[in-house]
Amino acid sequence: MKTLHRIAILLALLIGAVAAYGYSSHTGMFIFVILGVALEIAFWFKLIPRRNNKT
Repeated sequence: MKTLHRIAILLALLIGAVAAYGYSSHTGMFIFVILGVALEIAFWFKLIPRRNNKT
């Protein structure tokens, strides 16, 4: 279930970023470019998990 939840979140972030980029391209509003960048950064941070290196 954890993997399915993670994939759903990643998919939602990616779709949101693409939608924000597309809307900003259509309307010319720069705020949607910033929103798209923020969603894409969240996507990449969520895609690459952190490792706990406790020694």
